[in-house]
Amino acid sequence: MASTSASTHHVSGWGLRSVTRPLIRLASRVQTEWRHRQTERLLESLPSDIRKDIGWPATDGSHETRIH
Repeated sequence: MASTSASTHHVSGWGLRSVTRPLIRLASRVQTEWRHRQTERLLESLPSDIRKDIGWPATDGSHETRIH
């Protein structure tokens, strides 16, 4: 009876890992994208002469990000 309990625990542990790994990867991707957008917003909020000095692409005005 103890061997059945141990094998059931092993299978359920594997099932939990198979669910959590994709969720962890997704959370990591979401966090990376959020940081990327925050960095872009920060760079876009800089004065145009500083953006030009660091080589940030110029915006044409129609796609400017507004910071609230």
